Amino acid sequence: MIEKYLSIQDVIAIGVLIGVAIKLIQFYYFDKKNKHRRKK
Repeated sequence: MIEKYLSIQDVIAIGVLIGVAIKLIQFYYFDKKNKHRRKK
């Protein structure tokens, strides 16, 4: 069965993964956007 609560380690791991994923997406999006603008 699914546990009612996550361990502190699970919460930290999930938080770090989400934070890294968001930064990678933002960096890739803005970098791609800037490259397109520079080409024009």
